[in-house]
Amino acid sequence: MTTSTAPAKRPTFGHLRKPRKAGLNSLSFGATALLFLGVLGFIVASLFPGLGLLAAIVWLLGCVVLALLLQLRSADELTLLQRAARRLTFRSARGSGANLYRSGLLGVLPSRAAQLPGLLADTELVTAWDSYGREFALVHHQATGDHVAVFAAEPDGSALVDAWEIDHRVAYWGAVLATFGDEPGLAAAAVTIESAPDPGHRLARAVENAIEPGSPPIAQAMLREVVARYPEGSAMIRGYIALTFTAVPRPGARKRSSEEIARELASRLPKLSDRLVGAGTGLVRPLTAGELAEVVHVAYHPGKASVIEEVRARGEDPGLDWSEVGPIAHDNRWDHYVHDDGVSTTWQMTAPPRGTFSSDVLSDLLAPHRDIPRKRVTMLFETVPADRAADIVQKDLNDAEFRASSSVRPSARVRADARAADNAADAEAAGAGVVNVGLLVTATVLDPGLRPGEQISRRNRNRSREERLARAADDAVAGVDSLSGAARVRLRKLYASQDAAFAAALPIGLNLAKHLRVPAELREAM
Repeated sequence: MTTSTAPAKRPTFGHLRKPRKAGLNSLSFGATALLFLGVLGFIVASLFPGLGLLAAIVWLLGCVVLALLLQLRSADELTLLQRAARRLTFRSARGSGANLYRSGLLGVLPSRAAQLPGLLADTELVTAWDSYGREFALVHHQATGDHVAVFAAEPDGSALVDAWEIDHRVAYWGAVLATFGDEPGLAAAAVTIESAPDPGHRLARAVENAIEPGSPPIAQAMLREVVARYPEGSAMIRGYIALTFTAVPRPGARKRSSEEIARELASRLPKLSDRLVGAGTGLVRPLTAGELAEVVHVAYHPGKASVIEEVRARGEDPGLDWSEVGPIAHDNRWDHYVHDDGVSTTWQMTAPPRGTFSSDVLSDLLAPHRDIPRKRVTMLFETVPADRAADIVQKDLNDAEFRASSSVRPSARVRADARAADNAADAEAAGAGVVNVGLLVTATVLDPGLRPGEQISRRNRNRSREERLARAADDAVAGVDSLSGAARVRLRKLYASQDAAFAAALPIGLNLAKHLRVPAELREAM
């Protein structure tokens, strides 16, 4: 009898696809439709001499030019028409001052409060208690009617964890996502991993409480020295899970009020939180109104993080209210977002990893980075109801097969796309769920002169605050670029919409798709 010592092959993942409507050959659906309209208009004008041949030629050339504007894409996957529209919209916003925000006592708001800006201005917080007696907060987005419950997680990480256990957790998370499509009213989910400098207040509090008064002085001195030195260069990693529920649970149903949704979720949240534990999230608990207000306030005002942590370490409540968690001032610029004492840049994923990949493909992107003081990585999951999943994957398969058959010699990427669509249809037929996936990455830097406990070098002291922030922001951008390459994802900055992207990356369930003027079907066709 012989035994094999060859290591077991680890499972891989892949076949993530970007929805795209079918067009002729390599043309998009929008470009194909414009060309057909141009040819059809030219033929009609030719049949009627009164319309004139010149008008027919102008019509055809106009359609061809518009088709080219929709077909030609830059490196960031945007068409020339989209780039031009974005540039004009941003110039108009800057000309009217819409990119600036001022609140507080000297602001423009009548309430004189530090209200959340932009798309978050109409949000309100609803407090309730679940069946376990735990307080939880619901973020009510009044513009869309969505209600968001936020959980705090303590992820274990992959250190000292067997590979088979990691793969089991990933598979379990996939099963959890599949069940979200069967949850009434659950429209989306978001997982946020945030890394930030650890001020060490919680560690100091825990050590001081554990020191015995009669212990040897040398032991006490050693513990206090560890507390003093450990926070230097260390990072604190936190996880959040936001679940978005719609006010209308099913088509034709009555729109529910915030109180009705809170009462319903009071009995459902314990089961949902217990379901998440198997995915390696550690302890999962709902955030209270005060805790959620602190998370959002620190994001907009990162210089307050150390103060709030110190207050929490003393066992006190900072007493933040939802009406005062926003920034005092912000400036939405072309490629970054200036808010209070921080500067943030947000990227979105334009292309997932190609081919197959292992479960640790995002490890480097999620890990702390020395050039990025505060980093927030948010994965967005839009659940697809089980009754619609089959129609969506079948339509996607038909579009992929049409693109492959419309060309005499289809490219390797078109053939691979058709195979991936076929695999997705087979998986859905076998019981797998369908989820739309997105990724946002936000890097925030502070003025080096404002970091607590850090000495400013003479070279930095001679620079202006703007120069110091620009230098730190450039280092953070370079760090994210290197991390995206290791994660095999293609990221691009969200130019001209950094303020909205920053808000969408927060763990409060902002759905940008519901705030866009162009419908999703039309954007996919373009």
